[in-house]
Amino acid sequence: MRMFRKKELKFWDQKMMGELQLEIEVAKKKLMQSSILWKLHQFLP
Repeated sequence: MRMFRKKELKFWDQKMMGELQLEIEVAKKKLMQSSILWKLHQFLP
């Protein structure tokens, strides 16, 4: 296994963090949608 240069490491960190942020945003949206549906379901008989 070769050693990564710091610049490369920084790039990969940013890439990983970016992807993580995207996944978190998607998860939040799904959660919001499902909680809204759940609330509607509670109000409707």
